[in-house]
Amino acid sequence: MNSYCCSVLVSLLLGSWTHGYVLKGCGITTAPLKRIEPSRPSNSSSWPWMVALLKDGGIHYCGAVLISKQHVLTAAHCIAPFKLESIRVRFGEYDLGKDQESRHMDYRIAQSFIHEAYDRATYENDIAILKVQKSLISNSYIWPICMPPKDMSFENKTVVVTGWGTIYYGGPPSDVLLQVDVPVWNQNQCVQKFSQPILETHLCAGAYGGGKDSCQGDSGGPLMYFEDDKWMTVGIVSWGINCGQDTPGIYTRVNKYLDWISQKMSL
Repeated sequence: MNSYCCSVLVSLLLGSWTHGYVLKGCGITTAPLKRIEPSRPSNSSSWPWMVALLKDGGIHYCGAVLISKQHVLTAAHCIAPFKLESIRVRFGEYDLGKDQESRHMDYRIAQSFIHEAYDRATYENDIAILKVQKSLISNSYIWPICMPPKDMSFENKTVVVTGWGTIYYGGPPSDVLLQVDVPVWNQNQCVQKFSQPILETHLCAGAYGGGKDSCQGDSGGPLMYFEDDKWMTVGIVSWGINCGQDTPGIYTRVNKYLDWISQKMSL
């Protein structure tokens, strides 16, 4: 079992902010909804909630997603091994290889919240929230994504995963933010593919025949679904076996943690 920490995608997408919570207007993007293709996003503001986590020295190692003007959602395994002062949170990024192609902004972390029951051996409860030191000013490059409905399963829905991870297992990472659309698997079919436990708090997604998947370095990034004219984050890239094989990627199922997320954002 490999976590996808440390570098998406095999095969290659205004409202009010109050008290740190997104009340309306979340999940809006300039991405042309009928032209989400297996390549790069159409422009640098297509996914304004995408966040790059960087180690000191500017090395990208994980993804994350903006959920309020000061909070970022990511995987616990992207945060647990490191000192917070060694991590920078970058908003508004698109091409890591170019310093001026977007108006990105780097922030330090004020607080981190790793799920209390996170298991480093099994990646159960692989979820964390980061609170950055200053509130962000929203623009077309920096904007929050929505939370999903509490009881929706997303089974057989087409979802999108984005990241700067390796373009194949063991390969080089992508400088440009990549995207790929994949189906959400039936949970029982997913369970049968693994010897490791697949829990109700997991969501499985990937092309049924392989070739489309998240990969190394995509950890912590979002699995997204579009409904009612907005994007929502339904999963967090957690772990998998290689990339783009006949097993799906395993994601933390966000709507199983809505109460936990709300509680941590209120602190």
